[in-house]
Amino acid sequence: MSTPTHEETGTAGREIVSTRAFDFSLEQVWEAWTNPVLLAQWWGPNGFTNTFAEFDLRPDGHWRFVMHGPDGRDYQNHSIFREITYRSRIVFDHVAPPCFQVTATFTNEAGKTRVTFRMLFDTVATCDAVKGIVVDANEQNFDRFAAVLGKMDLPKEKDAGRELVLTRIIDLPRELLFKAWTTRFTEWWGPHGMTTPFCEMDLRTGGVFRTLMRAPDGSEYPTKGVFLEVVDNERIVFTDAFGPGWEPSPEIFFTAITTFEALPDGKTRYTARALHWTAENRKKHEKMGFHQGWGESLDRLVICTSNLKK
Repeated sequence: MSTPTHEETGTAGREIVSTRAFDFSLEQVWEAWTNPVLLAQWWGPNGFTNTFAEFDLRPDGHWRFVMHGPDGRDYQNHSIFREITYRSRIVFDHVAPPCFQVTATFTNEAGKTRVTFRMLFDTVATCDAVKGIVVDANEQNFDRFAAVLGKMDLPKEKDAGRELVLTRIIDLPRELLFKAWTTRFTEWWGPHGMTTPFCEMDLRTGGVFRTLMRAPDGSEYPTKGVFLEVVDNERIVFTDAFGPGWEPSPEIFFTAITTFEALPDGKTRYTARALHWTAENRKKHEKMGFHQGWGESLDRLVICTSNLKK
């Protein structure tokens, strides 16, 4: 079967394609592209910096950030993810002008990783208007991406990173979010379709944290651990490495750090970090649907908190 031409797919004159092979593993490239802490370090052409407000890496998840230019100007960016295929493909719509769709693909080439970055614009005129700037800017972006990859403190053959991150700006005060998190856990925890019929929460260092999540088919997923740190309205740290009485757990998976940062106008920057004991556990958690599941749980937390506000 032949590959459709630009004319057949309707993209003629509306597409800008940039590609480069990086001398790093697919695991490392995916980590540097999907971890918002790393992504903020390299996204954009030379001289630009970023402040991320929201990075919700799942279909229909939002990515909002401000790109700060070297001349002091700020550029508001807003994109919506449409497709996430683990270590293979990311598709998102940039919905702030100029509007375009990005398809980023990641392929293994004899130990290297080829990244292909396709930008599809709404019209030929829009594409032509930005092409003179975007083509060179994309190459600068690749240069900055390679520099971040080079600083990652891991051998190229190893899996890069043990952390997964979800962050979002929420139009609710952190005191209410913290209250809903700590007093209404069974009402919001779990992705859509899941329920949490049981939760035991002793909010103090060493206090027990037990939950039971139930799927629509009746399957149950228990969690047991202890709190390492609880700071009212600011920070909650939980680990499954220990049980009550600091008894070491036979199977350890991750430590969760949830922070509530107060922002102007009564808003909150909510950040959930999952730090895994091994890179293999991190990969497993991502494949299990970390971004989708924790993102949908956060959707439910926002609804629960809004109900408290009423």
